[in-house]
Amino acid sequence: MRSAARSRKHPGASPHRPPRSRRLSRAHWAASFAFLFAAELTPLDVRLAAFPLTGFVVLCLVAPPFPHWSFFLPILNAGSRVRSAVALTFDDGPDPTTTIALLGDRAATRPLPPSPTGSAP
Repeated sequence: MRSAARSRKHPGASPHRPPRSRRLSRAHWAASFAFLFAAELTPLDVRLAAFPLTGFVVLCLVAPPFPHWSFFLPILNAGSRVRSAVALTFDDGPDPTTTIALLGDRAATRPLPPSPTGSAP
């Protein structure tokens, strides 16, 4: 019964496999491998342990220009491919100063809710 409820929450998820949002990223796997390999090399020579750790740091520096690698986080693509568009999301909540500056007249069409701190804008 519980697995049926889980599959309804996460369509396409099997009961034996965690949903995509809970799986480790490639960066997590690379870091785990680098630290384990460094730990294995430490008894041989401490200087050798620097190589896998340096490799991980280099990989972290090289990965950002290649978002299709999904190295740090999964890349989610949704929507029509007919028109090129980017969706911007704001998680901080509306701020009277920056929201109006960013959205212009669109922000003026809807009143802003009260600020979370309770202070007046």
